[in-house]
Amino acid sequence: MLLLAVAGLGETIAARGNVKAGPASERPEHLARVLQFAADGVLSPLIEASYPLEAVAEAYARIDSGRKVGNIVLRP
Repeated sequence: MLLLAVAGLGETIAARGNVKAGPASERPEHLARVLQFAADGVLSPLIEASYPLEAVAEAYARIDSGRKVGNIVLRP
């Protein structure tokens, strides 16, 4: 299953397969449930790259390139 928690209209329309999309609530118990799914291995985030915080401009350049296919992680 693909969960589109933060996606634009284009990503939502282009997604294929078992996709869940829509507005995400901000209720703490819902976030706790998603975090538990991740801890249990039910969700496996796609991480494209990890950057040190000092490289935030490079990370944003990757995001703005239109070629990003996974998440970008900034490390403190």
